[in-house]
Amino acid sequence: LRLDDFSACGGAQTVHIKNAWTGGVNQAENRQDAALSGATQVVTVTIGGNDIGFENVVLGCIAANCQVAVDNALLQISALGPVLNAAYSAILSEATSAEVYVVGYPPLVEDDSDALCASSSQATYPATLTNKTLIRTVLDELNAAIESAVADVQTTSPNLHYVPAVDVNGIFEGHDICSEVPYYNGLLVDRQAESFHPNVLGQEAYAELLSTYVS
Repeated sequence: LRLDDFSACGGAQTVHIKNAWTGGVNQAENRQDAALSGATQVVTVTIGGNDIGFENVVLGCIAANCQVAVDNALLQISALGPVLNAAYSAILSEATSAEVYVVGYPPLVEDDSDALCASSSQATYPATLTNKTLIRTVLDELNAAIESAVADVQTTSPNLHYVPAVDVNGIFEGHDICSEVPYYNGLLVDRQAESFHPNVLGQEAYAELLSTYVS
């Protein structure tokens, strides 16, 4: 695998696969499928979290409105299938010869500890065990919706693949945001847009995950 074009953009939703940004800080961004053509051989995409407001869940579960944020996200997930289907179909219509790998979301938090990240030098996320469990519920439901949408499109496009990021060879397990060696940024006050995204180790884990799946 060789990365020829990195078109992912923070804050992107499924609509931005086929449509340009219409406002906000990313309004100069092209539609993301503009990077694709019939010569494209491999596409990887992870999308859907912004559609359900996952950032609101992560931030809300530090505060007192965790359950409200979670309920709102679960409601959005229930309607996510059609927009995911449209996004994958848009990619396939441009990258007509490509193998397209839809990578799921890894376990940002694990619900096996009440630690508040106090021992981690790389991440801070002061969520209780109860709130971590709620976040994990959202992640599991989101991944299930993504896997289901991929299966729907696969019926006519067998070159679309779902790559689960949870419990696959344990690549991400034990490296949640509250671990000693986290694969994610914590809450970064000075670089808030990078908060809760994979750090360098997380990006390397994604690469390992994908190469393992492809091989």
